[in-house]
Amino acid sequence: MELRVLRYFQTVVQQRNISQAAAKLHVSQPTISRQLRDLEAELGTTLLERGSRAITLTESGEYFYHQVEQILALADKTVDNLYNQNDIQGSFVIGAAEAKSFLNVAHALAHVQQDYPKIQAKIFSTNADEVRTNLKSGVFDFGVVMEPAIKTDYDFIHLPGESRWGLLVPNRSPLAQQDHVTLADLQQQKLIISHQSGMQDLLQDWFGDSFSQIQVVATYNLLYNASLLSQPVSVLHFASMASLTPTSLIWFLYHLHPVKLPDLV
Repeated sequence: MELRVLRYFQTVVQQRNISQAAAKLHVSQPTISRQLRDLEAELGTTLLERGSRAITLTESGEYFYHQVEQILALADKTVDNLYNQNDIQGSFVIGAAEAKSFLNVAHALAHVQQDYPKIQAKIFSTNADEVRTNLKSGVFDFGVVMEPAIKTDYDFIHLPGESRWGLLVPNRSPLAQQDHVTLADLQQQKLIISHQSGMQDLLQDWFGDSFSQIQVVATYNLLYNASLLSQPVSVLHFASMASLTPTSLIWFLYHLHPVKLPDLV
């Protein structure tokens, strides 16, 4: 399996058409068609559904395309960094939680750019589970995660700054009339929480025997879409993301439990 063939496959999927992919790659259409058939034969599965209008991915093709994206990104980064090893340039990838403390990373990146203008940083917003997976595979070079997070086998530092748990609710909610909320206020409330590993255990530890009265109706990995869902439902999340929420929503903070600061791993 050659990287060249993987690029053929990647381009065909992106263009959804072999002719357009051939034109972009400056390769003949029969060559690409033959290489893709050989690739499917090598893998022993069908990757593409060849329709009259457009090409679509099979279930196996969806999985393979995701893997190809990571393989080619890692290959490109490796070649780029080796090619430019005599000059300090290249790229690195940071997977980061959406948190105010990321400003610390932003300031560090500004210094890097000032001293090494040929270095490029690539930022991906995601949660701790995805950060760990992509660090392990080599796609990410650094990660910024929010607790609870598994950091086993990684060196990490605590970033300065403060993050607190908060509740995002519609203005019409009775909770919007309070100047703070307590854990007792959340009983019998419908909640949307982060699906990051450890969240359910953390809530169960907080609420103890009252955990059975908590109704988690949905989970999310990034906050903005969850904030739109919070028009009819309350959302439990980190309060440092207030700038991303619609103006029709309102924040309330409570201080019953300390929260560890984000970590850079």
